[in-house]
Amino acid sequence: MSQEVIKKLEWGSTFKLVIFSIISLGIYVAYYIARQTKVLNEVLPEEKKINQALIKAIFIFAYVGIVSIVLVFFIPEENPLIKILDAVDRVFGFLLLYWSFVVRERMNKDLLESQKGSPTWFNGIATFFFSPFYINYKVNTLNENSRVITQNAQS
Repeated sequence: MSQEVIKKLEWGSTFKLVIFSIISLGIYVAYYIARQTKVLNEVLPEEKKINQALIKAIFIFAYVGIVSIVLVFFIPEENPLIKILDAVDRVFGFLLLYWSFVVRERMNKDLLESQKGSPTWFNGIATFFFSPFYINYKVNTLNENSRVITQNAQS
């Protein structure tokens, strides 16, 4: 089952995810997270499903973040609203980080039953620094390894 889930989670290149996220000012990564969460929630037991309130919050802060980026160009730097807009961006970053660690935990413990140091283990430090981009990279790596093993077995 875990290999089927990894296959369903495969989205595309991490480079493309980063570029689309930059171009869309973070909106694209929110849609990526929603897609991955849907796939995971289809196979996770009820008590382990990722809460949809988290996904809604990510969308809200992603869209508010775009508004804040636009407003920054029109509001003087000394305006107190700038601090609020900065806080919005920080909360969005925290939500991405939190989602990534939830997914990491579900992958390591529930779906892959990985041991620390094994090739299937989702690393905490990489998750911290690269968040959803690392999750995508790791899923792609696991899928590529699976394809190589399958090709070698067929040879």
